[in-house]
Amino acid sequence: MDHAMYDDLVAGTFFVWLGSDDVATVGGKAAGLGRLIDAGLPVPHGAVITTAAFRAGEIPAIDLPGPLAVRSSATIEDGARGAAPGLFATVLNVEPAGLADAVRAVWASADGPAVDAYLEARGIKRADLAIAVIVQQQVGPAVERGTLYSRLPGDATSDRMLVEIADGSWQQLGRDDESDLAALARDAEAALQCDAVDVEFVRTRDQLWVVQARPIPALPVAPTPPPELFAFSLEQPDVVWRWDVAHNPDPLSPAQIGLVERVGGDSMRIVDGYLYVADRNDVIAAAPTLDMEALDEMDSVLATADGSLESALATFEGIYEIYTVTLGPALRAARRELPALLARHLPPEQVDREVHALLGATSGVRLESLVAAVAEGLATRDELLKVAAPFAPAWDVAVTSYGERPALLDAAIESARASNAAPAAVAAEDRVRAQLPASAHDAFDEALASARIAADLAELDDRYFARAQWQVRKALLDLGMGDDIFYVSLSEALSGHPDLTPAADARAAIARQRTRAMPLAFCNGAPLPAAPTSSADAWRGRGCGGRARGRVTRLDSLADARQIEPGAVLLVCAVTPAMTFLLHRASAIVSAHGGLLDHGAAIARELGTPCVVGCGGAWAQLSDGDVAYVDGDAGWVVRLGAST
Repeated sequence: MDHAMYDDLVAGTFFVWLGSDDVATVGGKAAGLGRLIDAGLPVPHGAVITTAAFRAGEIPAIDLPGPLAVRSSATIEDGARGAAPGLFATVLNVEPAGLADAVRAVWASADGPAVDAYLEARGIKRADLAIAVIVQQQVGPAVERGTLYSRLPGDATSDRMLVEIADGSWQQLGRDDESDLAALARDAEAALQCDAVDVEFVRTRDQLWVVQARPIPALPVAPTPPPELFAFSLEQPDVVWRWDVAHNPDPLSPAQIGLVERVGGDSMRIVDGYLYVADRNDVIAAAPTLDMEALDEMDSVLATADGSLESALATFEGIYEIYTVTLGPALRAARRELPALLARHLPPEQVDREVHALLGATSGVRLESLVAAVAEGLATRDELLKVAAPFAPAWDVAVTSYGERPALLDAAIESARASNAAPAAVAAEDRVRAQLPASAHDAFDEALASARIAADLAELDDRYFARAQWQVRKALLDLGMGDDIFYVSLSEALSGHPDLTPAADARAAIARQRTRAMPLAFCNGAPLPAAPTSSADAWRGRGCGGRARGRVTRLDSLADARQIEPGAVLLVCAVTPAMTFLLHRASAIVSAHGGLLDHGAAIARELGTPCVVGCGGAWAQLSDGDVAYVDGDAGWVVRLGAST
């Protein structure tokens, strides 16, 4: 074959110029861009290395000046059967000489375990998967870049658009907004013939570009709370109210609401049964030094309790005051120091992962460490029970404690396993130190030591809160009126002759509140937008700890915590510290909320369990009994099969 004939074959078979909408040839993502080009939308010029090139292993030469953006366009991407968002690689800032390596990197991303799980979930044979590669001129310099959602994700009837800017800020637009972004979204919907799209855009000084666009599948919509619930925040328009979801993901019982009202002042608010905390961004002028004196003070307060309800309430208030005045500010200051130091020297995406690993150093104060010690014969069951008995899976006096359900502790001991968190912490320390300049080593040592002390003190202060709250629970139960006592007000309980008639209505109200789609934050009378999810069977969060698959055990409420089957994927709204006793049997943990520096990821690190946190899409759509694949390394959760 002469060179001219070969060039024709390459141009017609191994690459085509961007504009075709033939999915079999150019994949789903490029086909979508082709439809946008036909509709006259501003798409950067480029070519597509076809699926035929992928199958043949041929990388054609393409005459485009750099820098180039090299993106996957698999046949399973952005299609009717799913979007497969983020499963395949993107390589940016590629010069023409490096194009072949970038294409190979995109092809190689098809071999990942998350892709295997995604294919299995849809019954797609790997042999039927092919990847085209989009090669575009990378537009820039960018004045602004981000993602535009033509309707609020999860609500196909929404009359609002959502703009997520790359710097983390958000903006809402009306459907009829006259801005160029709103017009672009409407045009993309028409071009892709769908009701809702997400559009990745780049704005340069003189042009708004579409880099990628795909349909948003319609997701189930939970009822939203009425706007009047947030109206009180109009009085302080600069204060952001944040859901205390890491500690209280469930609506609170009336008894727990009474405790909050006793200690919360103007910094806490109950909204439709859920606890919100004011975030005023207060600057701590002189945070107290971390030491053990605050814990000694808490011991003294607990020693004054005499078993009565009045005494138990006074004890709880005393513990909270010590935390608020002394321990809490010191912990917050110490926790900020290490991430702030690393952020000055490491890439942003690396900071949380490194802090997460660094805090995995051996510590005897963690509940999960105590469980492992009992399993290894280094501590006794009675020692564990003494510490664990006051805890409950949720921070609510209405929730049965582990002391009342010791079978859960026995199951945790039986399933306890060794952790590899300590060696990972040593490796992380060496890795981070190598990346820091020598001038920052002393500051790193100090910040790391403070962060580890703070982590231990945070574990210990949880024990004091649990003991104080447990005393309140016992005093309420001692009134001899059963669990209904938790569903009337504390003032009723203190009267000595409480009327339990409202208890049934309170339980029913909590059941309704659990169905609400509560905002993570609100300000000035309105909810703030939350991070959207746009896939029906695969969701991404922040992950750690390897990979696993299993049948989902979903805890819709932490109050319903139960013994889980070995190998289950445990799905929760949030992971509280005391949930460690439920996690030992799990093959993986998935949480709707939280980050790599929160309780859930810390416990998973200690247990060596794959974990994905901050994964609201999985929480919204996975059901009890579904089969799921969890890739903690990549932060992916994939549904493999529905419950039977």
